[in-house]
Amino acid sequence: MKTVILVPRREDGGHRDRLWAHCKALWIERHPDWEIYEGHHNDGPFNRSAAVNLAAEMAGDWDVALIIDSDVITAPDSVEDAVKLAYSTDKMVVGHDERVMLTKSGTESVLGGYMGPWRARSMVERVWMDSVSCAIAVSRKLWEMAGPFDEKFVGWGREDTAFRISCEAETGPILKVCGETFHLWHPV
Repeated sequence: MKTVILVPRREDGGHRDRLWAHCKALWIERHPDWEIYEGHHNDGPFNRSAAVNLAAEMAGDWDVALIIDSDVITAPDSVEDAVKLAYSTDKMVVGHDERVMLTKSGTESVLGGYMGPWRARSMVERVWMDSVSCAIAVSRKLWEMAGPFDEKFVGWGREDTAFRISCEAETGPILKVCGETFHLWHPV
């Protein structure tokens, strides 16, 4: 099973690039067999959908894509389970059941090498239990049935929900695996 990681990106020459450099190193270390493809969207307001679609096209022939944001760290076992489940069911699978939003100071601790625990009150801004983004796995079959992402969504937000709806229309309710995805802080 050929698994790829798709990452929507826009370089900023600053904080977001610093986040991605840190996260990318962890993704490579934890999943060395999964090639990473960065889809860059640089014209006008950021279009996450166009960036994901470009990364999927660049990846060529793949069996499962793990679509991540460039500012997240996910439990390795969780995303591995999500990939296997996406491949075996052709459903969209969220690679976590908790998206933990870190504070600015918590993020600085992580970037400085602090390996946890990251759930201390001073580290966590909020926890989302209903995430359909940040780390999702889809099979190639589902991508061809439900995808690509709708590029009419410009700026941040709602493209992930639209993709979820498309996936559910094709193969039924999405699945989630147990685990945490830590979202590093950045300015809006």
